[in-house]
Amino acid sequence: MTTYLHTADCVEGSRPPCTCGCPANFNVKEFVRKITKGNFNSAYRELSNGLLFPGITTLVCEEYCRINCPAQVNLLALEKACVSFATSKDSVRYNIPRKPYKVAVIGAGLAGMASALKLASKNYDVIVYEQTSIAGGRLHKILDKEIIDYEFNLAFGDIPYAIEFNRKIEALDILKADAIIITTGNPIFADLVLKKNPVTTATEKPGVFHCTSIDKNNFIEEIALAIVSAASAERYLKTGAMSGEPESFIQQACTLPPIQPERILTHAEETEISSDKETAISEANMCVYCDCNICKDGCEFLKHFNLSPHLVERDAMMAANSMKGLKERVGSRMIYSCNVCGHCKSICPHDISVEDILLDSKKLLFRDGAFAPALHEYYLKDMESVMEETYLFDSPPGEIDYILFPGCQVTAAGSDYTESAYQYLKKFFPGTGLLMSCCGIPALWAGDEKLFRSVLMKNRDVWNESGKPKFVFMCPTCLKTIQRELPEIEALSFFELFASGSNRSCKSLENTSGLAKEWAVFDPCSSSGFPNMQYAVRDISAAKGITLSELADSFSSARCCGMGGHIYMSNKPLAKKTVARATSLSELPYVTYCVNCRNLFLAAGKKCVHILDFMFDLEPTSSPPHIADIRRNRLGLKKRIQSVDSIELEALSNIKSDIFIPESILVEMDRGLISADDVSDVILQSESNSEIFYDNKKNIFIGHGRIGLTTLWVEYLKKSLEPPTYEVVDVYSHRIIIGGKDAE
Repeated sequence: MTTYLHTADCVEGSRPPCTCGCPANFNVKEFVRKITKGNFNSAYRELSNGLLFPGITTLVCEEYCRINCPAQVNLLALEKACVSFATSKDSVRYNIPRKPYKVAVIGAGLAGMASALKLASKNYDVIVYEQTSIAGGRLHKILDKEIIDYEFNLAFGDIPYAIEFNRKIEALDILKADAIIITTGNPIFADLVLKKNPVTTATEKPGVFHCTSIDKNNFIEEIALAIVSAASAERYLKTGAMSGEPESFIQQACTLPPIQPERILTHAEETEISSDKETAISEANMCVYCDCNICKDGCEFLKHFNLSPHLVERDAMMAANSMKGLKERVGSRMIYSCNVCGHCKSICPHDISVEDILLDSKKLLFRDGAFAPALHEYYLKDMESVMEETYLFDSPPGEIDYILFPGCQVTAAGSDYTESAYQYLKKFFPGTGLLMSCCGIPALWAGDEKLFRSVLMKNRDVWNESGKPKFVFMCPTCLKTIQRELPEIEALSFFELFASGSNRSCKSLENTSGLAKEWAVFDPCSSSGFPNMQYAVRDISAAKGITLSELADSFSSARCCGMGGHIYMSNKPLAKKTVARATSLSELPYVTYCVNCRNLFLAAGKKCVHILDFMFDLEPTSSPPHIADIRRNRLGLKKRIQSVDSIELEALSNIKSDIFIPESILVEMDRGLISADDVSDVILQSESNSEIFYDNKKNIFIGHGRIGLTTLWVEYLKKSLEPPTYEVVDVYSHRIIIGGKDAE
């Protein structure tokens, strides 16, 4: 049996209010679904399985289901329609061996006949004892004998059972039975009634169950208790336990959140519904199928895979626990495709986090060597560059009060974001240092917890050695990661600090010329737990004279732009869906405070600026930096912060000048996460090793080389031989290894 660690409290798939309102917990949703398809025979089978005697229950039902139905669907009329229109009503007899147990049922009222039917249909030897000459008990006070007899005969069909009329049972000891179900109110059984378990109907006497209803007029409750008693008796016969069968227990409390129809519903008259097929189908289509789909409705990932949190956890556990040696792990693609934005938890009534489920799964897959490394290779290489060649801690003299932590994407942005923020802080807080580092989240998203911890500890060491100053973050994801993983570090966003000091920097809050006055603010998903940062961004915009409109996904309901979890390489269709949803929330241009959000929106053709453009009167970029520029931007920033003329940095920060890559090719390379440095290396290595193909039709050369886990192909022209210069025509890659040592 699956044990759910994260989703035990998930109510998705729980019984709807109509089913909970029904004393017999009838599966209304499935019944109605079959009516909507016009399948009255199948709907009748559902009705007879749940209520046993449809022709009787439709005449005695008190409609608790409709009272609890938010759409007020006339369910009783649908049941009557089903009884009228079904053409196949034969009883179902299971093809199973005869059971070697005898069950005695005392009383042939509705409850007695119901419990007898449940056990007899499973081939138990059932005998019913009735003190009168007819079956049906109190039903005869309101229904004709012909109706009662017809329904009992129809339900039992050729199912074998025995019934003894005019037989009053005065003591249980005279019955030679393996289990006994009492369905009468005979006073001689009063002691058993007082001490019975109301949930299982089990008495203190082994093998004896008592299912009389407290409400003598509630016939549906009689059937419900009979079903429970039959299930409890069967469990006793199989195991000797008197604990009952949990799946049969009556559940009256609905755990689902309330749901209302999206439109005003107009219902037909009951007689018309029960007598006209099309009207019945129309009435059934008014059902809103109550369930908790809050997380699925708010998550492109869950919608894309049509999964609930329960199923996500099940599939993730299957993938993570698969035996080594299997070529395919079912569910692993799903694990890689989550944005890990935390939106699901923010909207879940029970704080269930799919993000945590899949992060744990990634760690397990990585531990077992089953994680697809090619999906995260680019991001991990980029993080390695940040933590080594572009890493920098610029420490001020004296005591350190603040350390500005811009984050790897801010330092790569291609704008003066880091320098402007650093100069601002040093002006008002001279004891401010700068740490050009990474929070480590790329490693966590790749499942490499050891690497993730090593990056965190490197940052923590700087904090410790600097006297434990406050960290000031320019990236919401960095703030979220450090505060969650290193809570001992006092952290805040740069935007909060800036907004709180606006009165001493009013010149920088003058309105930015040439920009629109009305924008929509896009809250990054990682900002959802930091309302102070969110409000600070709005305060800054207001001080700049900018009018901000709120999107549907804002504040605690902020959702991912499409970057989170590095899903682009794992599931490009889903990544595109996520970006498309995010950019379609408003026709207004966006202002955001995450560089990844800005870059994705600009690449999708959505006008977007970073709040830092407003804050420091910077010229907004109209397109995101190319992957070819990211490393160069960071290296150039490091060089300027250090104020040194380093030949080494100068050499590293330039792509080979003898290789020309057109803008259109750079855009395609960005989509494939291909670096210009890698393209240059492939061309030069291919030329050096003479491992080149020549296409005489196109008059182009084709070189290839393995870059990490990827084989990169470059089509290019030779513009001149002395000095050799090249122009790239096309670039593409795939995850296979070609040739010689690489193929081993």
